[in-house]
Parts: sequence; structure tokens; C-alpha cells
Amino acid sequence: FTGTRRPKATLYDMVLALRYEKPPVKTGENLLKNHDFETGNGLPDQWITSRGAESVKVIKEGGKIGARCVMIEETESSALVQSDIPVAHGKTYRISGHIKTEDFSCTRGDLAIVPTGWPVSYGISLGALKGTSDWTLLEEIVTIDRESRDGRFSLYFNIMGSQGRIWLDGVRVEEVM
Repeated sequence: FTGTRRPKATLYDMVLALRYEKPPVKTGENLLKNHDFETGNGLPDQWITSRGAESVKVIKEGGKIGARCVMIEETESSALVQSDIPVAHGKTYRISGHIKTEDFSCTRGDLAIVPTGWPVSYGISLGALKGTSDWTLLEEIVTIDRESRDGRFSLYFNIMGSQGRIWLDGVRVEEVM
């Protein structure tokens, strides 16, 4: 035998490794329609803008999942929304999406499930994103602990006070089993 010996792992080492390893999350199907923005003329099918429509653009080539993705350029306030997503009070969901940035900063940004009236949001805060980055998968596990006043929930890609550009593709909302 030549080389160095690896010390034996102690029970303490094994417990630490298990404690800090994230178990895989079992999820259901994606609850969003047209999550990859591949269909639609103008805006993607199933999506609307609630404000700042001029800053929201569909990019026909260069998406992470398929050919298309959406991009928001410097804006005071823009939001891309999918209404009436089938989520329910008391259930847990994984929200995820691929994000890319170029010279980006914002005062507020969210990829979040929101009940009607926006009393609270559940999801990924994008406010800390700064600079330029290639496609990165962001995800968050959330539990909907508040009911919507009319039973409706929407998914918002919300950007406020931004500089630069931010792209989104492959958005998913999946129930955690």
C-alpha cells in the first residue's frame, strides 16, 4: 500500500453529514401553465402584465429550458402574472425558476405566490440579486398559511426600481408531498 491513509469516519462525523445534507423533496406536477413561455404571440399564453408592460419582453431565442424566455429591463415597476394557480391554504409548495442577470439591481423583486389583495407573498426574494450572472436555478419551499379573501392565488414575477436586465425561464410551482 502506498499513499496516504484516510482516517475512519466517526459516528459524530456521520451524524453531522446527515444533519446538514438536504433530503430530496418529492413534489407533484407543475401547477403553472406555459411555464417555459414557449407559446403565445406577444405575451406568453396564460400570462399577463399587471403594470410596466413596456419593460416586459419575450425573448424568442436564448431561453434556459426551451427557445423562449422573458426579460424585464430597467423599470420603475413591472410584473408578469399568472392568475388562478391551483394552490391551497395549509399546503406546502416548491417555487423555482431559472434566473439570469446583466448589470442588474432592484429595490424589490419577487417570484412569489400571492393571494388576492397581496397581504403577504410566499416565494423567492430577488432584491439581493446584483450584477451579472448566467442562468441559475433559484428555489424556495413555502407553506401557504393564509387564506385568500376570494380563494384565488397568482404567481408574480415582480420587479421594482431596477437597473439592468433580468431574465426568467422554466418557472415551477409544485406541491410538496
